[in-house]
Amino acid sequence: MTVQEIKRQLIAIVRELLDTEPASKAEMKDWYEKAREAKALMELDVGELDVPHALWHYLEDADIRLKDPEYSKVQIAHIEETIRDWATRS
Repeated sequence: MTVQEIKRQLIAIVRELLDTEPASKAEMKDWYEKAREAKALMELDVGELDVPHALWHYLEDADIRLKDPEYSKVQIAHIEETIRDWATRS
């Protein structure tokens, strides 16, 4: 898989995660399973993918976002912007 293929797949997964934010603890198990797929792709990076550090936090923080709506709002907005910017970089 090329760096660009990994990046496209990772962005697609993160967008799906953004669209399926868990609204309850019961929904977090499936969400975190999908997040593991994203982390596995991120771990393929050997320095060429330039994964934004904020993505690591986003993938780990679903439980915090569930407890703190303000944190959730801020983090999700930041990740949406991060993904838009990262998607346009070569």
